[in-house]
Amino acid sequence: MMNRLYQKYETWIYKLLFVSFFLPHQVQTLLFIFFSCWVLLNAIFQKVTLTKWELNRAIIFGLGYLFYILYLPLTDPGLRHLLYSLLERKVSLLVMPFVIPLALKLSRHSFRGELRYFAIANVLHGRLVNRLVHFDGAVSSPLKIDHVFYRTAFESIAGIHPTYYGLYICFSLTVLLYDPKVRTWH
Repeated sequence: MMNRLYQKYETWIYKLLFVSFFLPHQVQTLLFIFFSCWVLLNAIFQKVTLTKWELNRAIIFGLGYLFYILYLPLTDPGLRHLLYSLLERKVSLLVMPFVIPLALKLSRHSFRGELRYFAIANVLHGRLVNRLVHFDGAVSSPLKIDHVFYRTAFESIAGIHPTYYGLYICFSLTVLLYDPKVRTWH
């Protein structure tokens, strides 16, 4: 019964997960917690486990999170709040290397098809953020915005630096280029 329940809702959970990258950090965190619990509980009920090789790989990837913790004593006390914020936001680096292989084993199909929701959300989010940056009444033309104003405004609205946001764009383009449904649009 649990397997049928998992298969019934898995595509919607993946869609929500991929769209969550563009939602506020608190919502992202809640969705990652929900996704992780959903996968772990289903893995326990269905007796799905990681192989020794998968477990070792997950531990190695999860150790990347420990670099944030190890840097804590070396951080200036006045700046530790920034590191605490990173520790809170990057906890998925510790958990996801264990959850993703389990999710792949539980899934009846690859979630590659749901990745297009990441690309769609990226386009909509980028368009909305750019529209909000240009919404200021003092800016009558996109050509009158200097790069410092744009970068600062974009980062304050989106919560991510435009350069790093470019990585999302590159990943979205890759998803769309390899999506067979998108290739049939032209």
